[in-house]
Amino acid sequence: MSSWSSLNVSAPFPPVIVSWPKPPTRRSLPSPPLIRSLPPPPLRKSLPPLPMMTSLPPLPLRWSIPDVP
Repeated sequence: MSSWSSLNVSAPFPPVIVSWPKPPTRRSLPSPPLIRSLPPPPLRKSLPPLPMMTSLPPLPLRWSIPDVP
């Protein structure tokens, strides 16, 4: 019985609770600012993926589809 009580005391339950309050670390992490500083929209706009698609002959491909039926 005494051994059980000692095991319970040895259990790092209190330490776990103390480690739980880690929300402060999240607050310290300036992840939103980083995202704001990153200009991903401009990069996407600079990339002319739409023009490339238009340059491709997608119409002919569509014509081939009706040809099958």
